[in-house]
Amino acid sequence: MLWGPLRERSSSYGGALSEVYRKNATQLSVVWLIYPVVFAVGPEGLGIISGATSVWAILILDIIAKVVYGFTAGERLKKAEPELSKREERRLA
Repeated sequence: MLWGPLRERSSSYGGALSEVYRKNATQLSVVWLIYPVVFAVGPEGLGIISGATSVWAILILDIIAKVVYGFTAGERLKKAEPELSKREERRLA
């Protein structure tokens, strides 16, 4: 969904809005791809890292995926706000 239909729709907006979507999708994808790596090297998988290290890694990933993402996504959207407002004005006119 992120890199298929939703990306195509955001591309149709162009400019800053498309860029905001791309950056947000990239950030989420990178963080989400790290989760299975942690499980693979943790006690659930290969056992390369300890259970405590695995828990800490998941904790840090959760904070990045939720809190940090929320703040950065909001800031990116604020920067694109003027373009979004213009687009909405044209739609309502």
